[in-house]
Amino acid sequence: HEISRTSSGGSSFTSIGSTEENSFLDNQVTNGNQVFNYQIISADTCGNMSGSSVTVTPIFLRASERGKNNYDFDWNNYSGWNIPATSIEYQLEILNAERTLLESFDITENNFNRNISQDADRFFRISAFDPANNRSVFSNVVRLNQSAQIIVPTAFSPNGDDVNDIFLPILNEAESFEMKIFNRWGELIFISNSIFTGWNGEYKRGIVQSGTYIYQISIKEENGSTISQSGTFQLIK
Repeated sequence: HEISRTSSGGSSFTSIGSTEENSFLDNQVTNGNQVFNYQIISADTCGNMSGSSVTVTPIFLRASERGKNNYDFDWNNYSGWNIPATSIEYQLEILNAERTLLESFDITENNFNRNISQDADRFFRISAFDPANNRSVFSNVVRLNQSAQIIVPTAFSPNGDDVNDIFLPILNEAESFEMKIFNRWGELIFISNSIFTGWNGEYKRGIVQSGTYIYQISIKEENGSTISQSGTFQLIK
């Protein structure tokens, strides 16, 4: 079997390899945003060549984050079955890291927006169904990382009883971290670059007065994006 490929909309197919098996992996694709068409020409044991097969266009899924836990998905129509494109139905499938199906959505358009709350990294793909509800076509799998969350306490009490003595946010992930604490006059009184190091209420060798203080937190996620958050909290003696 001789496998040929062309970019979507192209008319000139180029051979990319051959196989004696009934499957072939195209590992030469370098443009991850491009849709490709494929054809196969087969030869029998006597060297007689068949004509070109039907053109197959696999589903290529793209995903982007519009906002926190809000994602846009778009993809191309599958082509390869001897049925009208309008007869094909699609599902967006959500998988976990083990590729176990968690949830699916029936969709009628080639784009989809959904709020998806992630408590872990999630993997997405599109599956195609023929009119008999047979599913034999999947898109590529897209991984979307869990969005970082910053949970900040509203108050703490550094009184030495070992209960809520340290002001420290809760993070589900962070590649880098910075927290600054300011008093009501805007004076910087504490800074930390470790998610394990919080403020014990001390400044200039003593516990500060009860009252309202200001925090500024900035974290960098594994994907390179930065999340910043600021607000106030109470110090209670």
